[in-house]
Amino acid sequence: MFEHPRSWSRGGGGGGDGGPPPVPREYRQAVKAVKAEDYTKAIGLLQTVIDKDPKNANAWNYMGYSLRHLKQYDDALAAYQKALKIKPKHRGPWSTLVNFTLRLVS
Repeated sequence: MFEHPRSWSRGGGGGGDGGPPPVPREYRQAVKAVKAEDYTKAIGLLQTVIDKDPKNANAWNYMGYSLRHLKQYDDALAAYQKALKIKPKHRGPWSTLVNFTLRLVS
């Protein structure tokens, strides 16, 4: 359902070998919280990730997912839109938005 980050929006980093930077601890914890359906905790952790890296489309996608599960639909839509503005071909937000739209029209 979610795309695992292969690289982060800020280049460089990593162990000095030119590879992608390490995945932030807060992001890993947020993903665990989402999988455990602890969306409130996930939102707090994701906000920390987004504050540090506002161009992290994966964090915005998980933010939208978490907000949607807490029925905060307007905020979820805004988060998905931010993810798509950063990474227009990100499949996670597109899939969710299409499904959401289909539910509205049916």
